[in-house]
Amino acid sequence: MRPNHTYSFVGKLAIWPDSVSLSTCYQPIIGLQAFALYHYLCVSNDQGFGRYRFSQILNHLNFGTQALEQAFDLLTAMKLLSIYQKDEEFILVLQAPLSKQEFLNNELYRALLVKKIGESAVEQMKINLPNPEKNISKPFS
Repeated sequence: MRPNHTYSFVGKLAIWPDSVSLSTCYQPIIGLQAFALYHYLCVSNDQGFGRYRFSQILNHLNFGTQALEQAFDLLTAMKLLSIYQKDEEFILVLQAPLSKQEFLNNELYRALLVKKIGESAVEQMKINLPNPEKNISKPFS
């Protein structure tokens, strides 16, 4: 992918990322550059109406091409983004991050987070719900 290549977003897909989950769970793993790129893509997502050059991202975020490619690699590896290529045009599909609880229940993601911030910090993040046998909530039917 070169700075003069174009990209667009997939149409009819607006996401509102969970900032708490992104900041506490994803950011330690993906780093600040990929974190900034994801936020930039979320706010500039026009749902497929326009085409843009990658040079706009490079200039706005003050990235080099290698840093941009690494950030894209991290976002796709963490399933926050999918990238499709057609000739020299790219289509970006943003994915919503998992909730904090879903993230911590995923063994691979949890292990990556433990590696970055430590077991005790991850344990403090875990939500302990009351015993499910005592749940008296009414289902919608």
